[in-house]
Amino acid sequence: MGTSVLFGRFEAAVLQTAGGVLRNEDLQRQGRSRQAAAHSLEEAATTGAQAEQVQAEAHAQEKREVRAARQAQQQAERDAAEQTQQAQQRAQAREKEIEKTTQARKRTVAKRAASAQQGERNRRRTDALNEAQDSEQAASKKATAARKEQKVAELDKEIANSRRTRKSSS
Repeated sequence: MGTSVLFGRFEAAVLQTAGGVLRNEDLQRQGRSRQAAAHSLEEAATTGAQAEQVQAEAHAQEKREVRAARQAQQQAERDAAEQTQQAQQRAQAREKEIEKTTQARKRTVAKRAASAQQGERNRRRTDALNEAQDSEQAASKKATAARKEQKVAELDKEIANSRRTRKSSS
């Protein structure tokens, strides 16, 4: 309680006591009026103190809420940064996997191309061998035919010689 309230109560008590002793109704009324004023001041002081306490509590609550909001914002920023980093790491891992797969496919394509080229070379060699064999067979047939023709020609000569010899001997 403030000194003004205590002084007001004391003053009111003195006026009421003096009014009672002096039997002065005005002094008693002034005493009661001052007592009511002191009571109102005391209530106002109590209400003011309560209001200050409520205001202090509200201010403290506001500070706690602001602090909690800042912490929540900082946590959200950290979470977002972490999620961004994880997304980047996943993207890099995917890129590496794609590159790995691409390289494997390139190797497979290169192997298939090399195999196809080898197959083409083998086919050409086989075709060339077949042609050579066909040519050799044709040449062999021609040679055989030529020998047979020569034999036929030789036989024709012998037959002709033998006919001449027979005609000349007869």
